[in-house]
Amino acid sequence: FGISKKDLNFLSSKVTEIIHCAAKTDFSISRGLAEKVNVTGTKHVIDYAAQCKNISKVGVLSTVYVAGKRKGKVSEEELDGKAGFVNEYEASKFRMEKFLHGRMKSLPIAIYRLSTIIGSSKTGRVSQFNAIHQALRLYFHGLIPMVPGDPRAQVDFICSEYAANSI
Repeated sequence: FGISKKDLNFLSSKVTEIIHCAAKTDFSISRGLAEKVNVTGTKHVIDYAAQCKNISKVGVLSTVYVAGKRKGKVSEEELDGKAGFVNEYEASKFRMEKFLHGRMKSLPIAIYRLSTIIGSSKTGRVSQFNAIHQALRLYFHGLIPMVPGDPRAQVDFICSEYAANSI
């Protein structure tokens, strides 16, 4: 975590809640890097949480994309991965959640599955540009005549304040 073992040991008696939100969210990430950051990184956090004597909650940010290529309604309990994944980001978050489900009996873990965060609804600030921002930029500059899509399709974007308040 970037701090000394002595400090980690000291904190383990003080920490009551952990929110783990570090991840690599790039859709073109390699399997190796996705595994290292999104899965192994989470395992390190959970291993540390298990050492915390007064831990009451461990919140871990995930994504709605753990459903991969599945279509239709997917409940929280349905985590099978049989439909496959579009990219390694989705697959790594799926593997991360599978690991977390295995540790829920021994730790108070809550998984927060966020949708695509567009930016701040208050300031308009965008801290991370994603595919929708790129498509809109191309449209704005007249480089594409339209953004394709079915007008009946539901679009699932959230603002950063909604995500923070939900967590």
